[in-house]
Amino acid sequence: MLMRSRQFQEEDEVGSRDLARLVLAELRDISARLERIERAAEAVSPDAALLAAISREVGAASFSAADLIRAAQKPHRVALAEAIHAAIGQLDARRLGRRVARFQGSESWGFGVEHQGKDRAGAIWRIWRIGDSRGPKSRPA
Repeated sequence: MLMRSRQFQEEDEVGSRDLARLVLAELRDISARLERIERAAEAVSPDAALLAAISREVGAASFSAADLIRAAQKPHRVALAEAIHAAIGQLDARRLGRRVARFQGSESWGFGVEHQGKDRAGAIWRIWRIGDSRGPKSRPA
């Protein structure tokens, strides 16, 4: 009996590893598809590229336009700087803030934007991918 139970346990472990491999492969496939969709959107619209670049830069963190401009001025943040230039023509916090404000309360190119308040740096924003659990609990209408 002990021998038989050990055999079933080994079969369960093999089955679990196979399932884990399948799930991991599916997640990688979904991630690759999302990246292709994002690149396609970026090719269509400078605003889509801007939202994608902001999302890559800040993740789920809150940000101000001034924060993004400071980050874009760093040598290793070329993609962010290029996206800002393409969308608004220059690295200007006020213009960038106005551009980000245009997306508040809407779902654009797979992203949502939420105004969270103000501080010394100006308006504070948060961006998320639509369908991401980090999005707000109740979406604006």
